[in-house]
Amino acid sequence: ALEARAASQAFKWPCRNVNNHFSRFLHLVDNQSVFGILPKGRSSSYVLHAVAALSCLAIASMCVPFHAYCETDRNPADAGRRDQPEGDPT
Repeated sequence: ALEARAASQAFKWPCRNVNNHFSRFLHLVDNQSVFGILPKGRSSSYVLHAVAALSCLAIASMCVPFHAYCETDRNPADAGRRDQPEGDPT
């Protein structure tokens, strides 16, 4: 649920700016269940259904979200975390 919420917030953030309206956005996700939920915009889970319902925001801002699956090891968002050795505090 946290990764789905993070993906929905990543789409909401650029839609706040009027200059980004009528745009397309690519979001990389590394969770296959989130990847299955977000493009369809629906889920049988009550918690994930509220997160996945982004269609009203997409219509209002005329933005189109594209979601692509990326393996966890190749995810560019996790690059800073993966470079640190195991014992170091973050």
